[in-house]
Amino acid sequence: MNTVRDHLGLKMLFCAITALAMLTSPPALAEESLPFMPLKGDFDLEDEQGQKVSLKSYRGAYLLVYFGYTYCPDVCPASLGQLSEALWHIPEPKAQRITPLFISVDPQRDNQEHLRIYTDAFHHAMVGLTGSPDNLQQAAKMFGAYYIKGKPEPDDPEDYTISHSSLTYLVGPEGNMLKLFPHATSVKEIAITLDRMIQLPKGE
Repeated sequence: MNTVRDHLGLKMLFCAITALAMLTSPPALAEESLPFMPLKGDFDLEDEQGQKVSLKSYRGAYLLVYFGYTYCPDVCPASLGQLSEALWHIPEPKAQRITPLFISVDPQRDNQEHLRIYTDAFHHAMVGLTGSPDNLQQAAKMFGAYYIKGKPEPDDPEDYTISHSSLTYLVGPEGNMLKLFPHATSVKEIAITLDRMIQLPKGE
């Protein structure tokens, strides 16, 4: 089986083309606003360094949360490419307050090394998370995300795809859901929204 490095070159080319197109496309009309909607419960996952983390671990930071998997052929690299590009289009002090979280729903293949390589290719601040099937289901339920693992190829049990939701969730410093970005949201619209919603501490 090809490693994540083998797949990443084509994925990065795809997301670069997609991000360029998104920069010049009109703002998405489907963006959903959920001001100050509290998230119920917490998640129990591990980051790409093997450390146990929860939503409370990131209290004080804004989060951009996305559920996917590193072997995703198109939707994940496109969405993560858009998010990464948007972060470069907002003032640096605001960008520094944001932690993008990529939650892999494919713990069978997405180990810590794969997540580290994958997330670092998109943005230096992006953190990959995963966990046990039960804990991933708990996290997905918490955000209202879904995923369904497809049947593997007969000759390779690790050759399969996963159907999953493609929303990006903006979470505030107190753990409230602030915004949902559908997959079709443009880089420009994401950047404008983040610039508007990210608040700096007083005096900065």
